[in-house]
Amino acid sequence: GSDHGSTCSAPSKPSASRARKNSAGSESFIVAVNREDLVILIAEDNPVNQKVLQHHLSKWGLRSEIANSGQEAVDAVKQRPNKYFSVILMDVFMPVLDGF
Repeated sequence: GSDHGSTCSAPSKPSASRARKNSAGSESFIVAVNREDLVILIAEDNPVNQKVLQHHLSKWGLRSEIANSGQEAVDAVKQRPNKYFSVILMDVFMPVLDGF
């Protein structure tokens, strides 16, 4: 079988990036960042899913913002400074503008 797993680490203290070998023998890099520096845009139209995602992200010490449609997500990215959002979690089946 193939190893398709991945690991993401966001420690509270920054450290240098470092390389390591994964189980398949290829090299991967881990970059440590400050959680306080990360902002995640949640593009999701379902209010229950929004709350679940925000709950888990806040438990991990991460900040997030909500966009209720694909168009709101595009507008949010355009209205913020370049690279404001570290990650965008987007439902591909969205009202107004979807991921397809």
